[in-house]
Amino acid sequence: MFGLAAEYVDRKLCARLQNRIGPPWYQPAADFIKLVAKEDIVPRNADPGVFKFMPLIALTSVVTAFLYIPIWGTKALFSFDGDLIVVLYLLSIPTLTFFLGAVFPKCLSHDWGCTFNYAVVRI
Repeated sequence: MFGLAAEYVDRKLCARLQNRIGPPWYQPAADFIKLVAKEDIVPRNADPGVFKFMPLIALTSVVTAFLYIPIWGTKALFSFDGDLIVVLYLLSIPTLTFFLGAVFPKCLSHDWGCTFNYAVVRI
């Protein structure tokens, strides 16, 4: 509920700064209903399970990285020597998951030969 109210205030303020009226009060609720009603489109060569599971892994890694960053004080919730490296690693996982979720075919070796740019080079 707070997210919808914050979205409305944000849109209203941005509209006022641009000398526009802005959205009506029910616009965030209409956007939410529209988002829920959309169907998931899975690419033809993608594995549906992997395609739907990768955003969850990305979100999990970002939330885990949040535990190692000091927000409220000088000490993080979970802190140890070298936690900066762990945070950088955890924040690099979402990029990898977005790539894997979009292009990971059902059988990796099936399309690898025809889509691999260096298929002619036998290494």
